[in-house]
Amino acid sequence: MKIVQHTKDINKPFGATLGNFDGVHKGHLSMLKEAKQKCVESNISFAVITFLPHPAQILKAQRAFLLSEYEDRRSLLENAGVDILVEIPFTREFSSLTPEQFIDAYISSIKNLKLLCLGYDFAFGANKAGDVNTFRQILSGSNLSIVELSQFQESDQRISSSVIRELIRKGRVEDVKNLLGRNYRLKGKVVRGKGRGKGIGFPTANLQVPDEMITPSTGVYATQTVLGHKTYKSVTNIGFNPTFNDSLKMTIETHILDSIDDFYNEILEVEFLGKIREEKRFNSIDDLISQIAKDAKVAKEWK
Repeated sequence: MKIVQHTKDINKPFGATLGNFDGVHKGHLSMLKEAKQKCVESNISFAVITFLPHPAQILKAQRAFLLSEYEDRRSLLENAGVDILVEIPFTREFSSLTPEQFIDAYISSIKNLKLLCLGYDFAFGANKAGDVNTFRQILSGSNLSIVELSQFQESDQRISSSVIRELIRKGRVEDVKNLLGRNYRLKGKVVRGKGRGKGIGFPTANLQVPDEMITPSTGVYATQTVLGHKTYKSVTNIGFNPTFNDSLKMTIETHILDSIDDFYNEILEVEFLGKIREEKRFNSIDDLISQIAKDAKVAKEWK
């Protein structure tokens, strides 16, 4: 997959679809499949036009927001059959473009663009003033074909990035999997913690994830952890260590059920399978150890 920053950098006939594609969920995949097929039928390359960073990070200074890191988004889009990825640098100046200005700069002036596939609810331009009809009106005299893609819905539930974010914030990671089409995952570097887990017989990897990634609600989760090319069953606690009552910062700590070598400074990827329980304060360290053992057993048997 070729990556460029402007549609003018594409030097062969192509069709395109536009959007943020955060998470590349089932709804996105349905759109991408339909748009890809239309490009194949027209014997042209398939491009996705998106933005970097996500507009919400610039316009709303959003943190703990993204469903996928940008490198992961690239991989997911490539796996979905995208030939060319246009990552338009998103700035406040860019955000002030009117729909007409955006179309003039990135669409109507691009001679190699032959087909435009748009989602039924696509909105763009300053204050999201433009939609599919805006494209049709402005480009009515051009030779560019405009197709409105089908709405994807499954089990009477609308699939959108905002719906998935809300489920993650509630810790409903099993429901998230149904909408993403895969387990929700967080990737980060293992950093030094306070070493308490090792001291009580359950060593943990303290995961440092990018600030922009959304994190499931506090609690204990059955997970699987990828290190290098190996996947291990694990149990992950997200929270503030209330038993020790001295942490003001939320931590993500993963106990890998198999014994492995020291993993400090390694990059781990934790996939969330399901929520075991809420985080709670225990009256003693022995009670905590007993509960962690039970959690580990549940996580080991999780399907």
